[in-house]
Amino acid sequence: GYFCWCKQKSFDYKNMNNILSPRYPNGKLFQVNRIQIYQMKENEELKKLKKEKEQQLFDEETKRMNELSKQLVSSDEMKLIEEWTETSFKEIIFDSDYCNWSVENCSFNKRISKKNKLVFIIEDSENNLFGGYFNRTIDLNILETHMIDPTTFIFSLRSNGRLEHPTKLPKKNETSKNGIYLFSDSHLALFMFGEADFVVAKKEVSHASYCVQGTYNYQGKEKVLTGKLYPENHFTTKRIQVYQMEENSDKQQQRKQLEQQLYDEETKKLIEIAKPLITEDEMKMIEMWSKMKYSEIIFDHGQNSPVVKKLFGKKITLSTNHSHRWVEMCYLSHNLFLSKTLHSAIFILGVNRFPESVPQISV
Repeated sequence: GYFCWCKQKSFDYKNMNNILSPRYPNGKLFQVNRIQIYQMKENEELKKLKKEKEQQLFDEETKRMNELSKQLVSSDEMKLIEEWTETSFKEIIFDSDYCNWSVENCSFNKRISKKNKLVFIIEDSENNLFGGYFNRTIDLNILETHMIDPTTFIFSLRSNGRLEHPTKLPKKNETSKNGIYLFSDSHLALFMFGEADFVVAKKEVSHASYCVQGTYNYQGKEKVLTGKLYPENHFTTKRIQVYQMEENSDKQQQRKQLEQQLYDEETKKLIEIAKPLITEDEMKMIEMWSKMKYSEIIFDHGQNSPVVKKLFGKKITLSTNHSHRWVEMCYLSHNLFLSKTLHSAIFILGVNRFPESVPQISV
């Protein structure tokens, strides 16, 4: 404990000497009698205020950017993008003319974090205009790895005559790493689509961006996006925009109506086929306990249930190494039961045999 000293070098001591203890080597060594280490945690209130402030700044920057920025795509090109993605344009959330995209100061990942339904537009120095669509939510916890999305595709809007018209380029096969790859803020690259089908470099090295035609279907043509392919040639990124898209309101309403229609039809069939497991007297007791009135059966399943065959038509069996089969599940359509929020529901379970040992099953 006697071999401890202070040098006062790394921190700002306000031009004062011997603040912590007499300085070594001029001063004496000091003795440590006791040491404690405290685990601190972030103040929840301050944390909440910090998030609110960050969101406020983000919204202000986005609003200002959309007021100043002009879309790289024309109105006709935007209509095509909306048709391809089955979404509607909402706003620009990144524009390299107004946002930082250098190695030392890059806001790209932060501005697209936790966003989904994103359209990435790239303009190069030769006025080629191309990009890609990513539907899933951006997760910054998995940087520098492929964020796979089966609905991702890339496209060419302007190709200097290499393509006759704007073209959507879907993935080539199911084994392709279809999606986006985000690099860390300190990396020289910004992002790429597919397996380096196009890699966009940051501002200082924007001339080092490149294309490798591998993941997507280029219709048998070469050098589709920029007229250049790696490793012979690179392209220079001139400008980047990222558009936040949103679900088309008309299609969203149609989808909800269809889901409700299917649910109502399936529920009607279920009521016609299924009978309650419990007697009238038992139902009266349940109504008394729950202070509710019986309405209808919305789910019925069991080994002997006629619903499995007549309504769903398919049965999935989960079996174990045991000689007996103890769990049977019916195939459920997406819209029945699982997609509903039940505010007042009674669950009835009928058991005719229980296994000697219960295995762990994950569904």
